[in-house]
Amino acid sequence: MRMGLVLISIIVSLLVIEGALRVAGSGADTTIFNNYRFDDVLGWDTKSSHSWASTQEPTPHTNYYNPDGLPTLKQEFDRSLGASTPTIAFVGDSFTEGYYLPYEETFTHLVGQRFPGKQVLNLGVASYAPDQYLLKARRHLPNYNLTAVIVMFFPGNDVADVAKSLLGGYSKPYFEDSFDTPLNTPLTKRSSVAEGIPRKIHRHSALVQAITPMLIKYVPWMVDFVAGSGVSASRYEEAGMRKALRLIQQIEIEFPVDIFVTYYVPHLEEVQDQILFQDNIRLYESVCRELEMRCLTLELALAQVPDLRDFFIERDGHFTRLGAESVANQIYDDLVFANGAIGNKQP
Repeated sequence: MRMGLVLISIIVSLLVIEGALRVAGSGADTTIFNNYRFDDVLGWDTKSSHSWASTQEPTPHTNYYNPDGLPTLKQEFDRSLGASTPTIAFVGDSFTEGYYLPYEETFTHLVGQRFPGKQVLNLGVASYAPDQYLLKARRHLPNYNLTAVIVMFFPGNDVADVAKSLLGGYSKPYFEDSFDTPLNTPLTKRSSVAEGIPRKIHRHSALVQAITPMLIKYVPWMVDFVAGSGVSASRYEEAGMRKALRLIQQIEIEFPVDIFVTYYVPHLEEVQDQILFQDNIRLYESVCRELEMRCLTLELALAQVPDLRDFFIERDGHFTRLGAESVANQIYDDLVFANGAIGNKQP
């Protein structure tokens, strides 16, 4: 009897904590829809005038999105970007969105800080692929005075995902040879996720997500059991690489600017296998030459950090604060080198 009462008390306490976290804005299922909204063209998108509490390592923080749904600083939460202000646009996935760090520490914000008189348009959305990059660009880029467009290409997801019309059970746009309109637009919101109970709990419990940083630090094997081990190193197929880069090239065709750059974003496991990494880079550069695109890698940024494990967040794979600083340094130098007129160079 006493044990039963104790068990009931524990369950009630956990439910109260779960409810309190949700009310406070600490979301569950942060991968896609809980902190994003359904969109019948993009699949999912950021919410306007929205904030949510991230339990992401290494620094739990709150993420802010302006009236246009763009990542921003807390003090600019209620402000849209200026339509006539010279604009550096970043396009990409979660690496670009930067929700894993306080926004002032992200590479997109750090780049913008070094170009007075310019503003940064951050079109990054978690789990996006190049087909969504193109559609997101079509929605936003015509509204701004563009001086440069930078696409952060993460082949760890992007190469495979352009062949999918579902991602994690959720509808996403799919193009074949023509890039005019996705074959499956308008999308329908649906989920066909087949997963075990531990992973469901991880994705849907605000409490579990809140304690994930401690699990990462003290019980790392449990995170792998619940959430999976994430992206693994692989050798990319040429057909997938070409389609992904052609979709990015389409952005450049539709929105010509003086500076259009695509960066190859690797992950730690890939970089640790230098033979594999260099093979993938050669394929990427070969396809870029074929398409006559200006494509760079982040190898210079990686070289700024003595230990690569300090460049990526452990068991997460995104950039640490140090990694973001290094990426911002390289992008800034590359922009200045490409065209000194892009802004006033800062020390």
